[in-house]
Amino acid sequence: MSDGPSGIDVADRRGIPSRVVRAIGRCPATLLMLAVLVFVALLTGTNALRLPREVLESVGFPPRTFGIDQAYRVVTSAFVTIGPRVLPGALIMVAIAMGAAELAWGSLRALLAFWGVHLFTFASTTVLGIAIGGAASLASVSQVLALPDVGPSAGYMG
Repeated sequence: MSDGPSGIDVADRRGIPSRVVRAIGRCPATLLMLAVLVFVALLTGTNALRLPREVLESVGFPPRTFGIDQAYRVVTSAFVTIGPRVLPGALIMVAIAMGAAELAWGSLRALLAFWGVHLFTFASTTVLGIAIGGAASLASVSQVLALPDVGPSAGYMG
């Protein structure tokens, strides 16, 4: 790695700064999360089309109607996005939030932080959803609380 024509330390002939290459190399957990998001998008077709309602209801996380028999939804909801309009933003946010956490704390701590925040978000929305849903007499509030949520935002918002 040597100084390029503009005085920037480059990793290869394409002009990628070596510090960027090193940072990417220090983020295997982030790269894994991004790869899984892309794989699941290709598998579900959400890279090109909106997630069908029946699939959303089977993989999403519904705060009000969550049961222990649906624990798999905590994982599936983190990797499935609603469709092609949301996928790029999810990828960018995971790259930024997970990448920054991983550079600062290391892979294991970044993964624990992501999943810890993800689980805490769903636990708290479940409790709030049940409490509000039980007290709410408005049909619209009940309907919103029953809607399944998908995407990694619960994990990277923390």
